[in-house]
Amino acid sequence: MNPFTRAKILAGYGLAMILVIGVGVLSVRSVNLLHEDARMVSHTHELLATSWRLMSNLDEAISRSRGFILTGREEYLEPIEGIFASIRDAFGRLRAQSNDNLAQQERLRELEPVIQRRVALVREAIEARRTQGLEASAKLVTSSSSYLVTQRIRDGMGAFEAEENRLLAERTARTGESLREARVVVVSGCLLAVALVVLSSLAVRRDFLALMRAEAELDRTIAFQKGILDNAQCSIITVFPDGRISSINRTALAWLGYEAAELVGRQTPAVIHDPAEMEARRKELSAELGRELPAGIEVFTARLEAQASETREWTYVRKDGTRFPVQLSVSAMRSRQGERLGYIGVASDITKRKNAERELRVAAEAATAASKAKSEFLANMSHELRTPLNSVIGFANVLRKNKDGALQAKELTYLERIQDNGRHLLDLINSILDLSKIEAGKMEAHIESFGLDELVAETLGELQGHVQGRAVELRAEPAPGAKPVESDRARLKQVIINLTANALKFTEHGSVTVRTVADAAGNVLRLEVADTGIGIPPEKLHAIFEAFQQADSGTSRKYGGTGLGLTISRAICDLLGYAIRVRSEAGRGSTFSVEMAGPAASPPRRSPGTQPIRTFAGRSSARQPAVAPLKGKRVLLIDDDMDTGVVFKEMLADTGCVLLQARSGEEGLLLARSEAPDLILLDMLLPETDGRAVLSRLRARPETGRIGVLVVSIVAEDGQLDVPPEDRIQKPVSRERLLEAMVRHLAPQG
Repeated sequence: MNPFTRAKILAGYGLAMILVIGVGVLSVRSVNLLHEDARMVSHTHELLATSWRLMSNLDEAISRSRGFILTGREEYLEPIEGIFASIRDAFGRLRAQSNDNLAQQERLRELEPVIQRRVALVREAIEARRTQGLEASAKLVTSSSSYLVTQRIRDGMGAFEAEENRLLAERTARTGESLREARVVVVSGCLLAVALVVLSSLAVRRDFLALMRAEAELDRTIAFQKGILDNAQCSIITVFPDGRISSINRTALAWLGYEAAELVGRQTPAVIHDPAEMEARRKELSAELGRELPAGIEVFTARLEAQASETREWTYVRKDGTRFPVQLSVSAMRSRQGERLGYIGVASDITKRKNAERELRVAAEAATAASKAKSEFLANMSHELRTPLNSVIGFANVLRKNKDGALQAKELTYLERIQDNGRHLLDLINSILDLSKIEAGKMEAHIESFGLDELVAETLGELQGHVQGRAVELRAEPAPGAKPVESDRARLKQVIINLTANALKFTEHGSVTVRTVADAAGNVLRLEVADTGIGIPPEKLHAIFEAFQQADSGTSRKYGGTGLGLTISRAICDLLGYAIRVRSEAGRGSTFSVEMAGPAASPPRRSPGTQPIRTFAGRSSARQPAVAPLKGKRVLLIDDDMDTGVVFKEMLADTGCVLLQARSGEEGLLLARSEAPDLILLDMLLPETDGRAVLSRLRARPETGRIGVLVVSIVAEDGQLDVPPEDRIQKPVSRERLLEAMVRHLAPQG
């Protein structure tokens, strides 16, 4: 062989070797890329499967809890703890599987407390159903908090799945590209090996075998992917960029009643959607984007340029024309180069959820109607009961005066018992009405500025009758220099009355002290009511604020009472933003504290050794106001109850004033203009024209606007009345309180 030929052979052999080596390197690279892409595709499918399992378990937990709430049947909750465990397990697997993706890890960190909160809400709703009934649990389930938490989970998981679907699309596309590259390399290697040198066939053979293994792995991956998609409990549909359906999983076919051949490559998603919904969405997007969208795939994809996915509710239409609601998440599938390969839509059937929401809504509406009816019934009944009770108490008081001396001591004692029991019944009715307002959420606060110590002194003055003839001292400890407080005067007074009366009831000897505690700057910190009574055992403290509850059953039998005072007091404190606390020791007394501000930076101003103490024990009767200013004055009583007129006439008989009575608002307005009275006593609960309207019309006319008005009504404590607190007198009326207010209005000024 001549040197030239040998050189050519060697050159050819060298070139062949270089080509073979190059082919081998490219083949190995392609196979490695293909293997890695296939592994990542499989990994993504595992992530999606775990995500779907998490959401499926969460939906099942919510559905079972709602079934329990609606029916009260415990069998709905038998697997609930297992479902909660599955949710935790699925979430843990998601975190472990996505540890190579910082963005997804961040999403999961944000979602973890939200999912825990949703599970907690489910538990709270279940517990509320067990302990408080359908109404309370329905409010929890339909609350905006539950809806927002659920929506945050769906949005978060939707974003998580959209990212994984995007990665899946990219990785699938990349796998196909790697497969094509590998095939090109193998085919090229085979041709070069055959053309150049037999020896290169060995390398090509190795590459070919590796490629076959990669293809087998890819086939297994594709089969695994198909199995996941077909067994997913949701509809998964992919479409080409032109809108034609490219694939549809088995679940979607079962839901819709189609065969795959009827849809794939032949139809667009419009065939399974409500046309009216699509048209409405098209118009909405056209207005939003500022361009007219064509009917078709853009209804679902127009917003995917600005966001990774879009999730919203739609209506699917089956082949037989029946419909069902779904929640559909649409994402774009893109190649590694950003080329749009198509779209994927994942839909969940939300029929059960919609039905449950509808049933809960109906149940909530029924509960609201029942609550409203109950509140109206209580309000009407309380009025109907309190009106005759006012007469009973008023007439008993008139008879107790025994002006003609016809009644003996025994009969006067009976009258005193009638009056005391009437007041007790009236207090009970008032408490039940307050409780109904609390339960209906209708209690409101009307804020004004006033001195707390003055309010305490006024209130204890009214309660002095509770200590008359008893070995109990009722005291007030004011805080010198305390600033006025901003609060609801009437409501806070009710709290003071409830706490003080409660302390007096359980204190047989010793003292009951109402003290104001302020800091060095004069800011009121708290109000305390301390007694030296029977105290409360530690194990009973949790029950005393519950409605109709006392420390034990023997307490109510011995001391009386309904157990509503503390319940109402706590509700009022909650309304005013205060906390009410209790410290007690059995046999040594109790201290109830109304915390009106946070802890002071400096020590409290109150010092037991230096504080002034006002004592209310031992007063035998209230101060009788001088009635001389009333002589000859004309007083108009506007009240539809004739008995009230008789009682007032008796009360004012020795004052020298002239009492006129109108039994309706219109009659009262007419008499106010024609008789020009010096003072008007106005009831609020009048037929036809009520007291508010009468008051407004009196003030609107020059000839009646100058006349003083005292509101004398069972609703006089209503903070919404546009009347100063000192001009409101609560029925049943105390003669002393009435005369004091009348004298204040009618006495000469100066």
